[in-house]
Amino acid sequence: MQKRLLPHIAAVLIFALLTVVYFLPYFQGMTLNQGDVSQWEGMSKEIADWNKVHPDDPALWTDAMFGGMPAVQISLSFPGNFVTKIFNIIGAVFPYSSSYMFMMFIGFYIFLLCMEVTPWLAMAGAIAYGLSSFTIISIEAGHNTKVQAMTLMAPIIGGVVLAYRKNILLGAAITGLFLSMALASNHPQIVYYTLITLACLTVYFLVDDVMQKRTAHFFKASAVLVVAGLLALMPNVASLWSTQEYVKETMRGGASELTQKKEQSKGGGLDYTYATNWSYGLFDGEILTLLVPDMKGGASGGELSEESATYKELIGKGVPEANAKSFTQRAPLYWGSQDFTSGPVYFGAAIMFLFVFSLLIVRNRIKWALLTVVIISIILGVGRNTFIYHIIFNILPLFNKFRTPSMALAIAQLAVPALALLGVNELLTGEVSKDELLKKLKIAGGITAGVVVVFGLLGSFMYGFSAASDMQMQEHNQGWIVDALRKDRSSLLFTSSLRSLFFIGAAFALVWFYIRNTFSKTILITGLTLVFLIDGWMIARRYLNNDNFVEVNKYESVHTPTQADQEILRDPDKHYRVFNLTQNPFNDAMTSYFHQSIGGYSPVKLQRYQDLIENQISKNNLRVWRMLNTKYVITGGENQPPKAQRFDGCGNAWFVKNITWAKNADEEMADLTPETWEPLNTAVVDERYKKDVPENAIGSDTTAMIKLQEYTPNKVTYVSNSTTSEVAVFSEIFYDGAKGWNAYLDDKPVAHFRADYVLRALAIPAGAHKIEFKFEPKSIVMGNKIAYAGSFLLFAFVFGTLGFAGYRKMKEIEAEPQPQPTPKAEAKATVTKPGKKK
Repeated sequence: MQKRLLPHIAAVLIFALLTVVYFLPYFQGMTLNQGDVSQWEGMSKEIADWNKVHPDDPALWTDAMFGGMPAVQISLSFPGNFVTKIFNIIGAVFPYSSSYMFMMFIGFYIFLLCMEVTPWLAMAGAIAYGLSSFTIISIEAGHNTKVQAMTLMAPIIGGVVLAYRKNILLGAAITGLFLSMALASNHPQIVYYTLITLACLTVYFLVDDVMQKRTAHFFKASAVLVVAGLLALMPNVASLWSTQEYVKETMRGGASELTQKKEQSKGGGLDYTYATNWSYGLFDGEILTLLVPDMKGGASGGELSEESATYKELIGKGVPEANAKSFTQRAPLYWGSQDFTSGPVYFGAAIMFLFVFSLLIVRNRIKWALLTVVIISIILGVGRNTFIYHIIFNILPLFNKFRTPSMALAIAQLAVPALALLGVNELLTGEVSKDELLKKLKIAGGITAGVVVVFGLLGSFMYGFSAASDMQMQEHNQGWIVDALRKDRSSLLFTSSLRSLFFIGAAFALVWFYIRNTFSKTILITGLTLVFLIDGWMIARRYLNNDNFVEVNKYESVHTPTQADQEILRDPDKHYRVFNLTQNPFNDAMTSYFHQSIGGYSPVKLQRYQDLIENQISKNNLRVWRMLNTKYVITGGENQPPKAQRFDGCGNAWFVKNITWAKNADEEMADLTPETWEPLNTAVVDERYKKDVPENAIGSDTTAMIKLQEYTPNKVTYVSNSTTSEVAVFSEIFYDGAKGWNAYLDDKPVAHFRADYVLRALAIPAGAHKIEFKFEPKSIVMGNKIAYAGSFLLFAFVFGTLGFAGYRKMKEIEAEPQPQPTPKAEAKATVTKPGKKK
């Protein structure tokens, strides 16, 4: 029993050691400087502050960005989902992003074990997978939810393979648990890619089982997996339900009502051009970075040595040494077709060689399923660089909700090493003849090395190495730098190609000598482990190393308030909004760390607010700025400190004197445009809301009063007093009442309506009244109740299955024949030393 557990214990300890060594600064009290995390801290600050004081009433809405939006895609905890506790447990041992590397290792290890790869070889494959560059550059960028979901792809798929091929219950339990964790990670795009992979594998298993006349087993396994999938969904009901409701109203899924936008979006989804930004290059050769990391120069801001042509050229032109070093530390080396990149998607030269070798020797038909998955991944990853993607974008359900096609290469990042390790595993079984193996080995080596030589080594003398950034420098009479950069890009490709040839050669030699019985199985596995580790580690450390870590106090200084922030914060009135013009206000969540902003950063902002940005806010319609209760505008140039300027916002709420009825969204937007429109006097309302506005709703009380009494994220309270009925407009973002915000007049529910395209409005009768808006989404309230039950059922199924599997394994071990002692050993056992004569 102990001997069986030894490789698994060793694997976990080695994974833990590699994680600690790689992220050692974390364990020394430092923190990783991640740009997207800093932005997230800004947008979630109001939520975090509220939740800290009110743990039993977590914020479901925040006014921190875009005038207000649901918290579901920012930072929302769901107490009924106990699956998230697993992340907390792992995070208690491996802090912050270091946990993702450990989970990548463990997840792929489980996957390969489910594929019946030997444990020691599975450990080698897990190391290769965990150090894949796409994961590393995503961690460095702060794409935490994406990486967390990626760590769970492998065990989800492994569980399905196990269910269809060996152990239905155990496979279903593994899939159910890890699928539930993936859903809890709140990154639908990666989960979608996982489901695409599962669909391909399921088709394979169906065809294979039909061919082997095992259809009964297939449908039995499928039924149990469906149950496991439902159990995985249940703890995540609140999150999925609220997200499903919200996404319909966002720029990802909510079709704009504006005629022009309707024609562009064709009923929902992202704009195609926007969605296909960051399509990985295909015909320009960028896809070959899977094999040669510097095929396109590496990162947009790459590092060059003092021996580089660029550095020498800068020094030769009299540029100060410090400036020359600064430039070459972030040199524009990338010359691919994407706008910019943090680094290449590199699977490992040895892994790619073994992938080709495995295609030639693996007899299990699952290799064709894995190859299909890789091809699909590449088609999706290169995005608009093929016509196929446009077809998929328009016909595949929900696909037009996603952007950044290169993310789909996460599928190939999993499938390529999986097949590579399957091939090595088959090599170890000895079922293929030596002559055939040597022949296939030469073919695989020739193919991979040939690609490197033709497109890498020779390509370094043929390509132009021109980048989009070169034109800007040439326009500033810096063509001499461009020439030097192109030389360095060529040199990088040549060196990187030699590097890939070395690792291909190392893997080739290990397999060659094993086939010829020169190396043992232990030497082969140990050698491949070292090749994977050294290759992956070297590339990974280029993009995430100790230099990316900073002292905690320095990191926190990112959120140090400017003089303008401090001036605004001295305002005793705390419920107003700020517009920061010192940077792109719609790509900035840092302002939200201190203020409620009419700008922000979110790829899932409300579509209606996006319409307002494009048609009014960005066109400097100051009346729209005012209706959003903008009290301060922050200005300042590159060389000037930010300044806070008072702005004449309309306030939190006001009574209007007139209503302009609009027939449709086009009219409603157009009516906000004229300079004659005054938001304090006239509300622009869609005709669909006439039923919510009584006749003679607008009175003539010039002394009527309405003011904000209390603001919290989930409830806003106003008081009013008037001698006649009035219509009040509230500077609060309208969000369909059926999905969250409900209005109450003197504690009784009343209907409210939308005004001025994005705001809330309410008809208020004469007299003194209390008006409350409460955010009460049924999706979260009811969803949490379902989640509690789902968590119990899921864990009961998982632990029950694991317990049963463990019990059965113990029984199998006990039933195994015990080794009998040899006669010689028996003789030794019966011999006794003669006693001492007295």
